[in-house]
Amino acid sequence: MAEIHDIDEAIVKKVNSDGSISKVLDKKTRARKATQTTGLSKSKRRLIAKKAAKTKKKDLSGQNKANRKRKKTLKKRKNLGL
Repeated sequence: MAEIHDIDEAIVKKVNSDGSISKVLDKKTRARKATQTTGLSKSKRRLIAKKAAKTKKKDLSGQNKANRKRKKTLKKRKNLGL
Protein backbone atom coordinates (compact mmCIF):
# COMPACT_ATOMS: atom_id res chain seq x y z
CA MET A 1 0.00 0.00 0.00
CA ALA A 2 1.13 3.53 -0.71
CA GLU A 3 1.82 5.70 2.27
CA ILE A 4 0.16 9.07 2.54
CA HIS A 5 2.74 11.80 3.10
CA ASP A 6 1.66 15.03 4.72
CA ILE A 7 3.11 17.68 2.41
CA ASP A 8 3.06 21.03 4.14
CA GLU A 9 2.72 23.79 1.54
CA ALA A 10 2.25 26.93 3.59
CA ILE A 11 1.23 30.24 2.04
CA VAL A 12 3.07 33.17 3.57
CA LYS A 13 2.88 36.93 3.26
CA LYS A 14 5.82 38.48 1.46
CA VAL A 15 6.76 42.15 1.39
CA ASN A 16 8.91 43.35 -1.50
CA SER A 17 11.30 46.29 -1.40
CA ASP A 18 8.66 48.90 -2.23
CA GLY A 19 6.39 47.71 0.59
CA SER A 20 3.67 45.87 -1.37
CA ILE A 21 2.43 42.67 0.26
CA SER A 22 1.80 39.47 -1.72
CA LYS A 23 0.86 35.93 -0.71
CA VAL A 24 3.24 33.23 -1.95
CA LEU A 25 4.19 29.65 -1.14
CA ASP A 26 6.89 29.37 1.52
CA LYS A 27 10.55 29.14 0.54
CA LYS A 28 10.85 25.42 1.27
CA THR A 29 7.98 24.56 -1.09
CA ARG A 30 9.23 26.86 -3.86
CA ALA A 31 12.72 25.33 -3.64
CA ARG A 32 11.31 21.81 -3.78
CA LYS A 33 9.28 22.59 -6.89
CA ALA A 34 12.07 24.50 -8.66
CA THR A 35 14.87 21.97 -8.90
CA GLN A 36 14.65 19.05 -11.31
CA THR A 37 16.06 15.90 -9.76
CA THR A 38 14.10 13.12 -11.49
CA GLY A 39 15.66 11.83 -14.65
CA LEU A 40 19.12 13.16 -13.75
CA SER A 41 22.09 11.06 -12.73
CA LYS A 42 23.86 11.72 -9.46
CA SER A 43 26.93 13.07 -11.29
CA LYS A 44 24.80 15.45 -13.39
CA ARG A 45 23.09 16.79 -10.24
CA ARG A 46 26.52 17.27 -8.65
CA LEU A 47 27.74 19.26 -11.68
CA ILE A 48 24.65 21.48 -11.59
CA ALA A 49 25.16 22.15 -7.88
CA LYS A 50 28.85 22.91 -8.42
CA LYS A 51 28.10 25.41 -11.19
CA ALA A 52 25.39 27.08 -9.10
CA ALA A 53 27.80 27.46 -6.18
CA LYS A 54 30.48 28.99 -8.42
CA THR A 55 28.02 31.43 -9.99
CA LYS A 56 26.68 32.45 -6.61
CA LYS A 57 30.18 33.02 -5.25
CA LYS A 58 31.18 35.08 -8.30
CA ASP A 59 28.24 37.53 -8.22
CA LEU A 60 29.39 39.82 -5.39
CA SER A 61 27.74 43.06 -6.52
CA GLY A 62 24.44 41.19 -6.92
CA GLN A 63 24.77 39.82 -3.40
CA ASN A 64 25.51 43.28 -1.99
CA LYS A 65 22.48 44.70 -3.77
CA ALA A 66 20.35 41.83 -2.46
CA ASN A 67 21.60 42.44 1.09
CA ARG A 68 20.73 46.14 0.88
CA LYS A 69 17.25 45.29 -0.40
CA ARG A 70 16.83 42.63 2.31
CA LYS A 71 17.77 45.06 5.09
CA LYS A 72 15.39 47.70 3.72
CA THR A 73 12.57 45.17 3.41
CA LEU A 74 13.16 43.73 6.89
CA LYS A 75 12.92 47.26 8.28
CA LYS A 76 9.60 47.76 6.47
CA ARG A 77 8.33 44.39 7.68
CA LYS A 78 9.21 45.35 11.26
CA ASN A 79 7.34 48.63 10.90
CA LEU A 80 4.30 46.80 9.44
CA GLY A 81 4.40 44.31 12.30
CA LEU A 82 4.87 41.21 10.15
